[in-house]
Amino acid sequence: METSPETFLENDYFLEEPAANYSLCDDTSQLRIAFIRFSLRLRVGVIFLLLGTATALRINGLYLFFIDVDENCDFFHRKWLSSHQEEQAKWTTFENVLTFFHTFVSFVLLCALNIVVVAKLRVQHRKTRRQSTSPAQLFSSTTSRIQAAQEIREQQHRLRCAVKTTVVIISAYLACNLVNFVLYILETFRRSWILDSNGAFQPFYVIISDLGSNLFVFSSTIRIFIYYKYNAEIKKLIKDIWVVNYVIQQAKPPKADVLLKTDKVDV
Repeated sequence: METSPETFLENDYFLEEPAANYSLCDDTSQLRIAFIRFSLRLRVGVIFLLLGTATALRINGLYLFFIDVDENCDFFHRKWLSSHQEEQAKWTTFENVLTFFHTFVSFVLLCALNIVVVAKLRVQHRKTRRQSTSPAQLFSSTTSRIQAAQEIREQQHRLRCAVKTTVVIISAYLACNLVNFVLYILETFRRSWILDSNGAFQPFYVIISDLGSNLFVFSSTIRIFIYYKYNAEIKKLIKDIWVVNYVIQQAKPPKADVLLKTDKVDV
């Protein structure tokens, strides 16, 4: 059975969207859980819940797709991903609804989780300020007032880090999701625009598809650097890796006393 471009359009969204979107939402939920200090058991439960959800939504692929083999071809093109037309027609509505959720709902959920994180930190910050300005605290010792001021500064720092992390992560995801949204509109409502008279894809469609894939890889890659910059615990864990620690030590400039000893030896 020959596979049409329309089938590849469906396969592209089947393979591309779900796990990555749920993974990004999981990262944000982990950020929120870390701030409110839930137990490790609950954090593992969130991971398995999202993994089970992604699997349940895509289990129909076991019946929808199969590997078609052309025995007369000796090259790698002899195998391709195909689907049963009857099963594909049966799941068309489900796939359209699911693609809509992958395109829109995951981004809304990501925004909501980050807003909850920032709101939680604001509440903690206000609570700390009220405690530091209470009459009992004002008449307390100098050491207690210094500790209260230090706690306020820590809360403000955590709040700034959470806000910056939110802005960077959402902006990166939005850049990727915007391209996927354009592809979704073209593939759903204007398929004739992306196909030429021979049934092949238009060059601009291939370029946009590659751009969307590259942006998604980029937005996923930079997340570790974002958390390294704004999360002290993750930064410490990364620095404790012996390879990273070795590179950091080699990149440090030599100490002043070492330079003085070197100068004396040269003299």
